[in-house]
Amino acid sequence: MEFNSEYIYFLLIWAGVLLFFRINKIWTFYFFWGAIGFALISVFGLSNTIIEDGLSHAAIDIITAFNKYFNIPVFPFSGAGTVLMTSSRISGFTSLEIGTECSGLLEASVFIGLTLFYPVMSPSKKMISLLIGSLLIYLINLIRIEMIIVSIYLWGRETIFIAHTVLGRGVFFFMMIAIYWFFFTKSTLVFLYKRAESRVS
Repeated sequence: MEFNSEYIYFLLIWAGVLLFFRINKIWTFYFFWGAIGFALISVFGLSNTIIEDGLSHAAIDIITAFNKYFNIPVFPFSGAGTVLMTSSRISGFTSLEIGTECSGLLEASVFIGLTLFYPVMSPSKKMISLLIGSLLIYLINLIRIEMIIVSIYLWGRETIFIAHTVLGRGVFFFMMIAIYWFFFTKSTLVFLYKRAESRVS
């Protein structure tokens, strides 16, 4: 993987500003700068690499195996990052590309960045959160892909817009809210409650 000069400059600036915030204990800016910067660096740095390809190919293999069990005709073309599917309601085949969005790379990068720089989590809890959260996000992406496939299989390719843009993204959005609430909002509320309780006692 080759990095252009702009990417390296951004990486150095990000690291320098992050170090400044940490040394001066400016934790709010440290958190947001670190999380957002990490997500951007990961997405641009890992796009079109073996990692993104691996996530995409794994998604294709899992989706293919799952649909084979239910006799839904899905055919993998992992090398092209796509799956082909057909049904009695489709004339020919429909190709679905499993790219950056469906690979989970973007969402996982954001989640990992938020977790790594979240100030109220212990290192051990961060590791557990990273493992469980990343797996859940990947599972949600698989569910979104499967919803599109089932929609096309049952009602034809003209439903792909509703299945992908409306239904798939809607379900994904609410599931992601649940994940963020559990790992971040709930953790913050518990931390604040314990701190307030210790002050009272």
